[in-house]
Amino acid sequence: GYFDLIDEDILFKDIQILKKTVSDNVYKEREFIMQLPLKEVLNIDSDKEVIIQGIIDLFSLGEKNILIDYKFSSIKDEERLLKHYKKQLDLYAIAVEKAFDIKLDEIYLLSLANAKLIKYDRNN
Repeated sequence: GYFDLIDEDILFKDIQILKKTVSDNVYKEREFIMQLPLKEVLNIDSDKEVIIQGIIDLFSLGEKNILIDYKFSSIKDEERLLKHYKKQLDLYAIAVEKAFDIKLDEIYLLSLANAKLIKYDRNN
């Protein structure tokens, strides 16, 4: 099963990271569906709209608004991991910000395989 893939020490570290990072109101595994202009999704000049849907692993709203996406990946290099999931993180951030009419303060990838919390900067 799933728990054979990850040792319990790493799982415990993952949980501790989450407890230290999130604040007041925590939302887990929230489904979303939204309509966006194609230019926002793919950075191309088009007025066509597309429907985006997904499940956001975790976000918390409060003193700081934080989005965390979990990944169980063999990719160890943090830059490569962020580059691989950049578009997904961007779309999830847009979904949370539009749904709750807020701005996210921090966005992270939590690498479950090695208990690393990797900060994502949307401006890079």
